[in-house]
Amino acid sequence: MNHVRNAIVCDCLNPPIIEGSFDLIVANNFLHHVTGKDKFLAKGARIGKKAVFNENTVFWAASWPMPYILAKLGLKQLAAKVSSRIERTHWQCLV
Repeated sequence: MNHVRNAIVCDCLNPPIIEGSFDLIVANNFLHHVTGKDKFLAKGARIGKKAVFNENTVFWAASWPMPYILAKLGLKQLAAKVSSRIERTHWQCLV
């Protein structure tokens, strides 16, 4: 593709990329393909200074604002409780 200057084609669960190589990692509609999400998220988060993993589902889109806003308001315990409920009921991880 003309707009892509550099690309790496590799095993995304074991990428040949040095930790901290990128300012931002973005993965759209990918996590549902990964069995070991915790391991992948930990590795992906180390590759970039910031990481955004988006699953384009109704539950995901509607779920993340509440715990985020609660945490920003200083209600971290309530935010954790809401996140836990979302993870249990919608199989979404808000790590």
